[in-house]
Amino acid sequence: MDVARLMGPGLRTPDDAWLFIADLFAAFGRPVAPADGCTAEELAAAALPLPAAVAAFYRRFGRRPELTDGQDPIVAPARLEVDDGFVVIRDENQYTAEWAVADLHQDDPPVLYRHEGEPWQPYLDRFSLAAADFALCETVFADDDLYNGAEVEPALVEQLQGTYATVPFPEYRTYPSPGTGPTLWLSAPGKLLRVDQFESPWIFVRGRTKQDLTELLTGIAANWTLGTGLD
Repeated sequence: MDVARLMGPGLRTPDDAWLFIADLFAAFGRPVAPADGCTAEELAAAALPLPAAVAAFYRRFGRRPELTDGQDPIVAPARLEVDDGFVVIRDENQYTAEWAVADLHQDDPPVLYRHEGEPWQPYLDRFSLAAADFALCETVFADDDLYNGAEVEPALVEQLQGTYATVPFPEYRTYPSPGTGPTLWLSAPGKLLRVDQFESPWIFVRGRTKQDLTELLTGIAANWTLGTGLD
């Protein structure tokens, strides 16, 4: 299983995104089950009309633990509310940042990002793409025994791009801020890497198995400071 292959030529429609998310979760966790989606009653509890793609996402994945109880959890339908004219859909784990749907009148609306004390700024131009990003990000951190992270030198990023396949995801920044480069997703069979191109880049790695993680950690020259995998 290789995430770059799972994504194929890209996520051209919301259905492409839902299939990718389901395949990703099945590969790195367990297959998606009916209980992973919100019920009709839960969706009806939303105090505002949901765009088609947002409603479809909740129906399929709105109760999936990686998304609801992960690093940066999605907001339950009953808790959705308007903030500065936008509907906040996801919160950073310490509530220092948030992601929001920008236009309720579009079927697959853009998503914005705001860090505490900063203005809203563009994130991804379709919610279905943002949902795939949320799933990728939470997959990296979903199992404490199978991930790690490190701050690295910029030169290492180029080496990683030459070693691992690039996941064909649109250019964006996981945590937009001045001076950062686009987030990179890289993969190999059983392995997933996220590269945040800050001035001092950070890489986060996830293995499908402990052996996959060990191969990542021993194959990349970095001072691993998070998670496990080297014991």
